[in-house]
Amino acid sequence: ADEVLKRSVELIRQYERIFSLYDFDSQVSKLNREGKVEGANAELIELIEFSKKVSIQSDGAFDITIQPLWELYKEHFENESQNDFSQEIKRTIGLVGSKNVVVDGDDVSFVVKNMAISFNGIAQGYITDKVAEYLKSQGFENTLIDIGEYRASGPQSNNEPWRIGLLN
Repeated sequence: ADEVLKRSVELIRQYERIFSLYDFDSQVSKLNREGKVEGANAELIELIEFSKKVSIQSDGAFDITIQPLWELYKEHFENESQNDFSQEIKRTIGLVGSKNVVVDGDDVSFVVKNMAISFNGIAQGYITDKVAEYLKSQGFENTLIDIGEYRASGPQSNNEPWRIGLLN
């Protein structure tokens, strides 16, 4: 069990090195900084492609290219910017649109300069699913995973369902 737990933590860290906005060396950080990543990890491509489908299905309500707009709002409210915020939004909204993220083989690039992506709305769930798949492959049928997202499989050892509570 200790080895499986150790490998689960390694998996989480491996995916963070791909998807994190806070790790300067992650593939997402590199893509956001340089506008392209050559030789991208299969997981990055998989999540981009899936996210683009969800964006289409949600008529753009879910879009991983929201990061420039998120940064604009963060800057505005942290620094109480005196700029014309509505004009800033109009300018920034042109950077949003996952149709402008191109995957060509294992290369990923942006069509529009200064675009950026964030997987904050999907990566935790993706990583949780990957850890669950790994645990199942190791013979663990009854698990409750909590790494920011929850996933339960099978009942508890006393045969009762897992319970997740929310405070307040």
